[in-house]
Amino acid sequence: MTKMKLAAMLGVATQLTVFSAVAYADGFAASTLKVYAADPLDVARVANGRLRKTRYEESNEQAVVKLLGDGNNGVYVQMQSGAITDAAGVKTQPVHRQQLACTPFKMVAAADGTVSAQVTGPAKFITDNVGQDYRNANFPAVYPVNGGTHMAVLLNYRPQGTNDTNRYVKVVDSQCNLVPVQNAAGQVQKQVLIMHKNNDNCDQSQTGEQGGDVASDAGGSTHLTLWAGCNGNGQDDGWINDVTISAVNNGAAFKVVKNFDASLEPQEERTRGRCSVADSDPNTAICTWTAGNNQPCREGTWIGAVDIGPNGAKGENAQSRVLWKKMIGGQKIIGGQRTYSVRANSSRVLVQAADGSITRSDMLFVTSDDLRGTNTNNKKGGRYLQQNMGVAQATKAGLKWIVPMTDVTNQMLGIDATHLTMAATLVEDGAKILPAMTFAQGSQNGAAGPADIKILALDATAGKFIDYGSHLAGGTYDRHLYSNYLGGNPGNQGRNFAGAQFISTAKITGITAAAPKFALLHALTGKDPTQAAMPEIKQTGYVSIMPMRNPQAAPPPPAGAPNTTAPGTQATGGGQNAQPEANDPTPANQLPSDPGTASTPGNFSSGCSMASGDVQTSGFFFLLLGVGIVALARRRRA
Repeated sequence: MTKMKLAAMLGVATQLTVFSAVAYADGFAASTLKVYAADPLDVARVANGRLRKTRYEESNEQAVVKLLGDGNNGVYVQMQSGAITDAAGVKTQPVHRQQLACTPFKMVAAADGTVSAQVTGPAKFITDNVGQDYRNANFPAVYPVNGGTHMAVLLNYRPQGTNDTNRYVKVVDSQCNLVPVQNAAGQVQKQVLIMHKNNDNCDQSQTGEQGGDVASDAGGSTHLTLWAGCNGNGQDDGWINDVTISAVNNGAAFKVVKNFDASLEPQEERTRGRCSVADSDPNTAICTWTAGNNQPCREGTWIGAVDIGPNGAKGENAQSRVLWKKMIGGQKIIGGQRTYSVRANSSRVLVQAADGSITRSDMLFVTSDDLRGTNTNNKKGGRYLQQNMGVAQATKAGLKWIVPMTDVTNQMLGIDATHLTMAATLVEDGAKILPAMTFAQGSQNGAAGPADIKILALDATAGKFIDYGSHLAGGTYDRHLYSNYLGGNPGNQGRNFAGAQFISTAKITGITAAAPKFALLHALTGKDPTQAAMPEIKQTGYVSIMPMRNPQAAPPPPAGAPNTTAPGTQATGGGQNAQPEANDPTPANQLPSDPGTASTPGNFSSGCSMASGDVQTSGFFFLLLGVGIVALARRRRA
């Protein structure tokens, strides 16, 4: 395949200059809200025209997005190193290089059925922490509280002079104004501690829909169940963390009470777990995670159930609440190579009732990946040889597989397994409403082109998945480069994350019958395509709004078959910057390439920039990257 044909197929050339271009007829065409333009005065160092590794430079990253209870207004939060501008045009710099910035927005419906979003007020810094090693406000998460009138903002902070990173809660209103918070004793605090373990960094979890769930929200009291991976030299466990946030004086303040925690995984390295609940049983949390103290983790992927009801044990180490746990996948031989089951992710199968309401069922989409591990001799992470997906019915009584874990690698064409952002949705396909899992894939090199959103829907009758293809998000997503090069350990740690939320459009002001019933929001940070030639300029913040409606003119292939007309564009070739080794099988998700060239799938050049094709198809890759790079990053942002 020639370089020009490859570039045309992937849309690489157009992505560098036309941000919202769609490479094929697409009923999932996304709109874009630019929330934060990159601050032209907040610049990174460059060397010979390429981004330079600079410790503690920091960047704009790890964005999250969430709608309030009215289904129309929302907040966008990200780690921000640049200045923000208030309504009067006054610029404010973040304290101590990087803090959380919050911006209110609202959904907008046009008469033709188009759904978009717009900012409704000035951005505000909502933290001013002075953290050890600039861990001021990392890994934010946002959950609606008090019936969705306010948002709880969770963040990781390591106070100066300490060796532990801890998880805290703040609360904001619909305009990102801070609301006073109290601890369990009723004492007003700047932020309330909800997770601390001696000599461990707390906490980390699955991204996208975040690591937890709102178990219940009534009478001003919001019950959150959360995964908390605490990695370090202490107990070093993966925990479930249970918290209640209650309104005081009708929301004039909020009291934050930690109910209990319990260890689900004693071998924590990158558990990246998630806990969620079914609407039919808000007293039982189902959690998924990855086990092992090695990199890559070697003790398999797991699922478990925990009693989170009001009558169980309280406080730390409430182990009597753990009901059961079972392995999802372990070591296996694929193409003659030993692999480890890693990256367990889960999301609720959603159901639309006759009245249009959406409920969380007792079934979950569960995913895992089989990794050929080679974390030795300067090799990063290994190479993914298989991607798996199933549907589990999980309750307090036990586990039943509705669709057993199935090899879906052939349906993930151009989609790798590196830091995908996953979320459950419903897809409107004519008269059918199908539950689906989505996978957002960003770029390893700064992201001059839109992120990919892969969609696999459940065909419950066939017990297989329908491949609705990959579609271009309304925004760029740099999942690696800037957070790696400008963080605490450049070249050895660093990854960016993205937020996701599925929404019904029914409550959007001015919505019409022409509009799609559902949309998928993503909070993304990546290079503005107009600044692709300026590596010193950092990321821009976006909200992508993708309608979840398939055009009748473009039916998907039969269940279980791959959609070859809509491949991903940002993949790393199925690997994690790992070159194929002797006797390695070729993963089914890789796209063809010129044989024998530097672009062979899975090698460094294509593995870090796009699904396939050599480096000349994307000059942006070497424009941003320094000459001496030999490995992707591994960075603990807990």
